[in-house]
Amino acid sequence: MTKKICHLLIAYGNKNQNYTSRLLEGLSENSTDMHFVFCHYNFSRPQKTKVVISHSYSLFNAILKSIKHYTNSASFRSLVKEVGLKEILKWIWLIDYKIDVLHVHHEHAISLPILKYFKSIETKIIISLRGKDLLVNSKQPENFKALQLKLSQASNIHCISNYMAKELHKTYNMTSNIVYRGLPDPIAINIKRKNLPTNVIKIIAVGRLAWEKGHIYIIESAYRLKALGYTIQLDIYGDGKLKEFLTFRVKQLHLENEISLKGFVDNETLRSKYKNYDMAVQPSLYEALSNGLIDFVFHNIPCVISNVGGMTEVIEHDKNGFVFDNKNMQLLDKAILQTKNINFQKVVAYNEQHNSKFSSQKEINGLLGLYLQ
Repeated sequence: MTKKICHLLIAYGNKNQNYTSRLLEGLSENSTDMHFVFCHYNFSRPQKTKVVISHSYSLFNAILKSIKHYTNSASFRSLVKEVGLKEILKWIWLIDYKIDVLHVHHEHAISLPILKYFKSIETKIIISLRGKDLLVNSKQPENFKALQLKLSQASNIHCISNYMAKELHKTYNMTSNIVYRGLPDPIAINIKRKNLPTNVIKIIAVGRLAWEKGHIYIIESAYRLKALGYTIQLDIYGDGKLKEFLTFRVKQLHLENEISLKGFVDNETLRSKYKNYDMAVQPSLYEALSNGLIDFVFHNIPCVISNVGGMTEVIEHDKNGFVFDNKNMQLLDKAILQTKNINFQKVVAYNEQHNSKFSSQKEINGLLGLYLQ
């Protein structure tokens, strides 16, 4: 029997989230079940994935559906009293559609009462746990309890790394299923095949310009290395709230000739540039698991990372990059110099042996397995 599987997100189709679009299309192509997106904001409408926006359907029809459920269901009447009609109208299409599985990709996209209601009508609930929700937001007392209550409604909790699973168990004494994020095989011409020795240290950094990504530490490392006589070329790709601050700091340190903030570049174009760099650097302050890091590894780009979160499940010290202790960000300088001189063929051999655990097909199979449990 075909199941209706709803993927719940805050927003869908954002230019920075092509991973999500690709994943959902892959799930549909590899399953006889019906997969669709229910979201609050939509930036595009991919042909292969049905998208329903919570506030886009007819108000008249929404009211009629609400009256029907209000008349026939005591639990629905209780829900209306708890959350109010405005909230009900946002969710009534999904309630009336009678889904089999609700995969919550963003836990903050749904309130606890609505989540409880879906559980009460025997909907299977999968919650994918984001790094920020567990590693940052839950440190506030009010958020700690709120997340705990939501997670307790889930039939299965999905974690994207062993690190996240351990943190979940340590924090809430809850178990989870680990399914790594996966990426498709790269285009052959974009894969780095050899490292040409030069006197310039060419560094790429990719990611949202947000505090947790640690871009400021790469900039200041570049300043210190330049002062020691090294020639640095650092290109930072991505947009975000910290662009003004980072631009100011680059100018303040007189690094305009060494550092360039490139802004947003589409993934296809970006991947064609990877092989021009000696290394990628990601000195994050927290990280559940980084799609960008997996992408670098798939393209044989040696990586420098801080020792946080699930990144060390992708990068092994002195194998396909170097890991430094983020309690002392000045250790980043040494890690960059070590990576400049890494045995490149050793990097390639290590990646070829380990990349399969991050394949898109393995992720798809793992998630489809969760829906069947």
